[in-house]
Amino acid sequence: TYITAFTQGYSPASMVLDIPPAGGTNPVDASLSESSAFLGPLRIRTALVNQYQAAERWMLDRIGIENVIRTAGSMGLEVNGSDPPGVDRWTSGETNASLIQTAFAYGVIASQGMMVGAPSLDGSTRDEPSPVGPTLLSEVVEDNQRLAYRYQPARKAVLSPPLAFLIIDVLSDVSARWPRLGQGNPLEVGRPAGAFAGESPDGSG
Repeated sequence: TYITAFTQGYSPASMVLDIPPAGGTNPVDASLSESSAFLGPLRIRTALVNQYQAAERWMLDRIGIENVIRTAGSMGLEVNGSDPPGVDRWTSGETNASLIQTAFAYGVIASQGMMVGAPSLDGSTRDEPSPVGPTLLSEVVEDNQRLAYRYQPARKAVLSPPLAFLIIDVLSDVSARWPRLGQGNPLEVGRPAGAFAGESPDGSG
C-alpha cells in the first residue's frame, strides 16, 4: 500500500488518518469502527511499521486498490488469483501469497528494487512477462555426484532504487516500532535492519 503511495507523491513524513471508516458496512469496517484505539493523524512512517489497519484503509481509499494490486503483482505477490479482493479483504491481510512469495517480494526491497531469483520456466510470473521467480533450491546433485542443477540468478528491475530506499529507511526505524512492540523488542538487533511485525490469520503473532 505505502510503496504505491510513494509512487503517487506521498513520503514517509506525509500524514494519514487513523480514524473509523466512513459509512463502511463490511465486516472489516465494522471491526475497525468498534475500536476505541484510533490514533487520529499519524505520519506514514508510524502507520506503516505499526500496521495500523484504519490508517491503511484511509490511504487505500485515496490511492486506489487496483494500483496497490498492480504493485503487489509486479513484486511477485499473488493477490487472490484472478479475483482481486475488495478494500476490506486487503486491509485484513487476506491474500493468497505464500511465505516464499512474501519473502521474495521483500527481497525486491532488500535488493534496492531489483527482483532476483531463478529464471522462470514459463517466462512469466502471474500476469506480467518476467524472467524471474522464487526458488528454494541452491543446487541438485544426482546419486553419482553429477551436478544436475545449480542456481543461476536472473534479475529484473521492479522498483526504483530511491523508492526501495524509502521503504528500507522506514522499516529500519527502531523508534517508529515502539508504539506496537515496545522499546527493547526482539527486532532491535544492534544494527540497522529492516523489519516488519505482521500477524497470522488467527491473530496469534
